[in-house]
Amino acid sequence: MKEIIFVTGTDTGVGKTVLTVSLLALMRKTGLNTIAVKPFCTGSRSDAKLLQQFQPDITDIKLINPFFFRAPLTPMYAAELEKISVPLVDVCDYLGKMAEKTDFLLVEGAGGLMSPLGPGYSLFDIIKKIPGKIIVVGPNKLGVLNHMQLIFFALDHVLVQGVIFVLMNFFKETLASKSNLYILQRLFGEDRVVQVPYLGRRIKEKNAVQKNLKNFKKVLALVLGKSKLLA
Repeated sequence: MKEIIFVTGTDTGVGKTVLTVSLLALMRKTGLNTIAVKPFCTGSRSDAKLLQQFQPDITDIKLINPFFFRAPLTPMYAAELEKISVPLVDVCDYLGKMAEKTDFLLVEGAGGLMSPLGPGYSLFDIIKKIPGKIIVVGPNKLGVLNHMQLIFFALDHVLVQGVIFVLMNFFKETLASKSNLYILQRLFGEDRVVQVPYLGRRIKEKNAVQKNLKNFKKVLALVLGKSKLLA
């Protein structure tokens, strides 16, 4: 059975790419037929290129990132500056074709859940069209509780049980970061909220990703529903 896993976040730069590429590496290492894509990139294709490093069998970067625009802005406006329009149906068709190539398709969003990707739609609208599990990534700092709950309520009528929340530690521990995990687990359940420890400075380098894979095993276990992967 084909399975699509969407990776979104509370904002840009919160760890979506690191989480996506880590899950990709772990799943392939486990022997699972997995492809990871980032449909929209702006300014740079560095995130897509990192994903490509862990799936060298995909030689065409456009299969991983078909919609790239030069301006480092939200995809909808960056596309408009190049006089390009990407309809929602085109994105859904692309994801459907990529899903046919694999058993698990990881789809990394651009920016946050509601960031405008094209005319009249965001990742939220794509998720409404295509069923799948959802991972919400947020930085473990003051304010993340509000952002996580807003995303939860937005997704409430789409897919509640499939939502997993991941806190990424980018900073030194504070009183807020110590309490965030506890509060989110009270709000959403202990089995749906995971915390990833501080991973170091150069977390988007291939060697750093490989070194830190162990820190994402619990996320993968929740995604797949297989506790044996925690061993």
